[in-house]
Amino acid sequence: MVTFHQVPSATWFRNTLQTIGRLFRFANVDEVDAFLHGDHPLRSSCLVSFDDGDRSFRDVALPVLQELSIPALLFVSPAILAANSGYWFQELGELRRRLDAATIRRTMAEQLDIRYDAVTGFAINSLAKQMPLADLRQVIEALQGQSTVTGSTTDNLSLDEVRDLSQLDLITIGAHTMHHAILRNESREIATREIDDSIDTLAELTGQPIRTFAYPNGVPGVDFSDREQRALREKGVTLAFATHSGFLGPKTDPLAIPRIAMSATPADTGSKVMGKLLLAPFWDKLRNQRELEQRRRIAVLLAEQGQPQ
Repeated sequence: MVTFHQVPSATWFRNTLQTIGRLFRFANVDEVDAFLHGDHPLRSSCLVSFDDGDRSFRDVALPVLQELSIPALLFVSPAILAANSGYWFQELGELRRRLDAATIRRTMAEQLDIRYDAVTGFAINSLAKQMPLADLRQVIEALQGQSTVTGSTTDNLSLDEVRDLSQLDLITIGAHTMHHAILRNESREIATREIDDSIDTLAELTGQPIRTFAYPNGVPGVDFSDREQRALREKGVTLAFATHSGFLGPKTDPLAIPRIAMSATPADTGSKVMGKLLLAPFWDKLRNQRELEQRRRIAVLLAEQGQPQ
């Protein structure tokens, strides 16, 4: 299983898919569902997915998918698209380009009610990914008040465009929470509401049942747990996708399906893509090890301060 976010060019995307196609046959979501919940064979197959709903999906990726007749899943957070606003990580990214790191860390420490010197050694992204969304929104709004930044300039799809995409045979729409909350950071009530409302909103929008879900950030045991899987199961979700790298097999948990993230770097040649596919679990561990270690240390720090982590 592979996932994309932004697609830099049609040429890059076509070459990437063709490289993947040398190793795998492209499957659709029904085939994966039948494989994990029944006895449908699925050998050397790959399901393509996209997270968040960047406009490059419609403008760049979709024509290539149609040209090559490749099905794809598109996961979106409907409250973000309805508000025509940026995801929290898009807005924070814009602020990081305008403000110094010390200012951002200091504001985060104040919001979490912990000492500034306790967070100076942590990456901003590591801190952000351990914060409940309400606290993170407060940080972003405070930082926007200190700068000329009023929001993200990233261009995401509209809900009308998502509805139109859902009518295409090749495209399946899946839920990605309402506001891209990292669910493990939230209370049970908030996490369940983020799941339920996103599924209900998209089902009403598309006129179709929503049976697939992608966890924001998506690291098992760090960003989601059994609690979220139970909520998804109760809501009728049959396939939920994580972001840890790995390969699909008969013992894969249908509510924690691994995916290989494909970077949006035009310089990624076919050989680099091939190497990433073959060495995915090792690459993933090297790429994320430092952040995960920092996030665990932050969780301990917050627990010591009495924060709900």
